[in-house]
Amino acid sequence: MTQMLNHRAGMTERQARFMNMLESMCENAGELPERVQSQIAEIMAQAPEALNMSPRDNNDPSINLRKLIQHFMLWDLEERYGDMQFPDTTFRLPFYEHSREIAGVRNSQVISFNPMHPLVREYDFGVCIGWPFDSWEAFFYQLAHESVHLLNPKVAPVGMLRTSTLDEGVAVRYAEEMLERYFPDVNPYSVGSPAGMPNAYDEAWRAARKIPDKALRQVRETFGGFGDITDAARFKELTAQWLTSAEAEPLSSDFHYS
Repeated sequence: MTQMLNHRAGMTERQARFMNMLESMCENAGELPERVQSQIAEIMAQAPEALNMSPRDNNDPSINLRKLIQHFMLWDLEERYGDMQFPDTTFRLPFYEHSREIAGVRNSQVISFNPMHPLVREYDFGVCIGWPFDSWEAFFYQLAHESVHLLNPKVAPVGMLRTSTLDEGVAVRYAEEMLERYFPDVNPYSVGSPAGMPNAYDEAWRAARKIPDKALRQVRETFGGFGDITDAARFKELTAQWLTSAEAEPLSSDFHYS
């Protein structure tokens, strides 16, 4: 597979680093069918061209690269934490919407589609990346965060979303882990990281990162989703080996969006 994906001739250091990430994620996915390998090879051949552009560009190289990264992340998350709740009705191509930027909505988010959208007939959920995150590294970080939410997607009007704090903690944890693994030299703040700053996301991350993946999978199997912790006492039991009671209690409570 590594030989098949070797397209580094003439690349910049940044492009080569991104290609290394793609190769690594592909290899982690294990043995793939020949047809899938062929499709990946085609996307990888176009990836250097896409990396010279903004991920917001809606051309084939950019679209295909966004889709490939989403595929690898969801595969990785399902291996860690179990199957997605709604795999058949989740649109697996992350996208940008300038209309959200105009309306003052700048964050990345799992969204549903309005009744007039052409995708609404087939899909209930998708990931919209915030317009300001127009570098590939920022896209990568933002998508890692939102992909955790795609395991058990929730949508609601502004100010109405209810989810357990653990859900946001695991999302930040995964995004931080992926950034450190593949792009350790990238400034976290340049990609929208909330970690290390005084905010609710940082507090959730500091506790959630102490729980190993195996235990997080058990939590998800017990409650159905990271955002659905309905029994605080049971959650404390499942995480007692790693969290104090004072650390576990906020994770099982509703997250307070500012």
